[in-house]
Amino acid sequence: MIENLPEKETRKTHRKRCTLLLSVSLLFFASCHPWDHPSDDEDVIRRTVVVYMVAENSLSYGDFHQQDLEELLSASDLIPADCRLLVYVDDTDLPRLYEVRPSTDTKSTGATLLKTWMEDLDSCDPEMLRQLMTIATTLYPSESYGLVFWSHGSAWLPASRAPRRTIGIDNGTNSYGNTGSKMEISELREALESFPKLDFLMFDACFMQTIEVAWELRDVTRYIIASPAEIPNPGAPYHRVIASMFSSEADAEDIIDQYYHHYADSAIYIGKGYDFIHGAVLSVVDCQWLPALRDATKKMIEIYGEAVVNVSTETFCEGILRYFPITSSDIPEYYDMKAFMRRLITSDDDLKQWTAAFEKVVPFRRTTESWFTSYSRRSLYVGDINEFGGISMYVPHTDSYYEKLNTQYSRTSWCSVSGWNKYLEYWQ
Repeated sequence: MIENLPEKETRKTHRKRCTLLLSVSLLFFASCHPWDHPSDDEDVIRRTVVVYMVAENSLSYGDFHQQDLEELLSASDLIPADCRLLVYVDDTDLPRLYEVRPSTDTKSTGATLLKTWMEDLDSCDPEMLRQLMTIATTLYPSESYGLVFWSHGSAWLPASRAPRRTIGIDNGTNSYGNTGSKMEISELREALESFPKLDFLMFDACFMQTIEVAWELRDVTRYIIASPAEIPNPGAPYHRVIASMFSSEADAEDIIDQYYHHYADSAIYIGKGYDFIHGAVLSVVDCQWLPALRDATKKMIEIYGEAVVNVSTETFCEGILRYFPITSSDIPEYYDMKAFMRRLITSDDDLKQWTAAFEKVVPFRRTTESWFTSYSRRSLYVGDINEFGGISMYVPHTDSYYEKLNTQYSRTSWCSVSGWNKYLEYWQ
């Protein structure tokens, strides 16, 4: 959907201009607010959650970000007194930052506008996220933090691929267009790694629950909450998940439970005149167990991987659950990791060993029977629930059609540690 900057402005020039503008804006911001001083609150702040809405793209056309903001406001009374919620919004208007607190007045929205930037900013510049996290951690020093990244997404695919993206789209024109800046997953990691480790990182964006993304972000968050598939246009039901975000220990399982039941318990149609309903495919990754899964996966791929490169990957993977089943040189199939490894590993003992490691990494997962894909305008079905793992993985393709994807994938940090690098000569 995204991705080229205007012809007269390169990505590097665009980033430099936006970073300079951001620095000036934050300097002005600091002159108006004491960000360099801790909060004056006498009570200890137990958790601050930041919702980072990158909506300067097609998502503003349906006002989906506004709907989610209203859901947060409607449930503001569920925010504990010792917690804080900050919401950054960059849509087709000027970027702004809100604080949402429990409302003591039933007529009040419970939101305070902290800042409106007077110039547009590039919210996919990692420096913008870094500066916003600096504001959050300085304004409200807390025992713990959570982050919701709200936007478009397509997992590990590099930002240089047109017309696809990684996480976020900021078109830089205050319009509904899906061309512009985007953030690499490695840039997201770099923006977060200098701050306290997050209790949870929730992606309210499509395709983000992949093993490649999880491995890249393993050191900046305990839990990753996301979908390996497309998410519904309305996104998360924030009025239902907000309480779990602020529970004494961030309740990742209940977050996906509430998200899932919102779509599973009633028929929510994708729009007027359509017979299709939204579904929800969700999971939680517990990052502390990723090294063990890496070791188990590497061992199995080194033993069994040759079975994939000796035949057409499409032939080998026929019938395996996938989250993007349209063959394309721009978009991978996003095969379900559990389903693929069950096909790959032929020894029962080896499969049992690998599955034990996998279940610790993905302890919670929920899915409706089907979900709607906007790419092909139809519903896709999970099928055998025993095959459903809730996290996707890329599978190298021997077909020349996938040459670019294979090359890009070979540069991911997961490829180099998972065992696939042993077979690079077959598919480069």
